[in-house]
Amino acid sequence: MSNKKDAYYFSHDSDAKDDPKCMLLIEELGLEGYGIFWVLVETLRQQKNFIYPLKLLSSLARKYNTTVVKMEVVVRNYDLFVVENDTFFFSCSLNKRMELMNNKREQAKLAGIKSGEARRNKKIEQKLNGRSTNVEQLNKSKVNKIKENIEALLSLSSLSSEELSRVNIQKLSLENATLKFIEKIGLQKTVDYAENHQDYLLKEILQ
Repeated sequence: MSNKKDAYYFSHDSDAKDDPKCMLLIEELGLEGYGIFWVLVETLRQQKNFIYPLKLLSSLARKYNTTVVKMEVVVRNYDLFVVENDTFFFSCSLNKRMELMNNKREQAKLAGIKSGEARRNKKIEQKLNGRSTNVEQLNKSKVNKIKENIEALLSLSSLSSEELSRVNIQKLSLENATLKFIEKIGLQKTVDYAENHQDYLLKEILQ
């Protein structure tokens, strides 16, 4: 049986009573027959596969204060239901409506999943963009520090080679990449680059 919330709804045309089959039903059995028809349709709606055993019509008739004969007449005589193997019955109209409704639900579910994935991807993209911005800011900060280092080295260009040899580069508070570059090619050559080839020196230190 469907869950309680589902059992309350299925689509119902407002002009169902004007269907020729229903008009004949009302003419022959009155509104009681029409009421029995909707009791049967609603009962089918509550079943998992929208089918109902004929043998249970007697208990259904007692429950809704009618006779099993009248219920069987409604099921068999007006082409409103299909009887299979004289065992159970179903409504083609209800089955089509439920298939359409279930398809719409599935589409809505898939749309919800897709929407959720899009939101998650957007969050990931925003996070990555944030990281990218942070990296850019770090790189910019590093470039600025090295430019300051080059300015500091430029101030040493007035020193002689002997004086440069006595400079303790550890006390110059240089950025780590700059220190490594000086250790690699020497202070004298680095100062020369600072004086004559600053762009090249900046590029080489950043590598």
